[in-house]
Amino acid sequence: MSKVFNTEGKSLITLTPSEMRTVSDAAFVLKQEVRDFLHKAIMNEAHRIMSYNESRQRVAEIIGDDYIVEKVVPEFEAMVGAVTGCNHVLSSYTRHANFVYARSILIFLMRTQFMGIAHLCPLSEIGAKFTPRKDHSTMIHAYRKIMNSYCYDHVLRKDLDTIKQMCVDMNRFEPVVTQIQKLEDSYAEVKAVRESNRLALA
Repeated sequence: MSKVFNTEGKSLITLTPSEMRTVSDAAFVLKQEVRDFLHKAIMNEAHRIMSYNESRQRVAEIIGDDYIVEKVVPEFEAMVGAVTGCNHVLSSYTRHANFVYARSILIFLMRTQFMGIAHLCPLSEIGAKFTPRKDHSTMIHAYRKIMNSYCYDHVLRKDLDTIKQMCVDMNRFEPVVTQIQKLEDSYAEVKAVRESNRLALA
């Protein structure tokens, strides 16, 4: 897919390769045909954007602000700052280990919260909230890092437990609470197996 941008660098329309060829061959077709084609492409893009925004609006009306990125991001950032001591995680450029850790937790929370409506809130939209912008692979890596480290990192378990309790106290962010609970259950199983193996070897 190719995009046509305006002078401010904002995407106006998205065109398929065949559509781009049609535009490239414009010198061989009538001006009116080119106008009709571009008008159709722009109208299709406008309808897509309207449908997207209307879907987001319906989600907000039915479920509430907990599923609107702009509303949730500052709250998650504040929660992460409270448990890690790292403030302004979204806008920080530093690669200090503490901030990398805090950033990973924030990505984990955001991906978990919006995973159920990924078609309305893709990872690219979440990544765009960070400075510098995080791409899809970076978001996936940070999310998996938290998931895979939970059973072996007692600091992470403590921090996520604190965040879970914050969500429970607010009676909000159910997907986050559910996911952290699943991690706790998995850890309990791993811990039981470890204890069983230790006793067997004793």
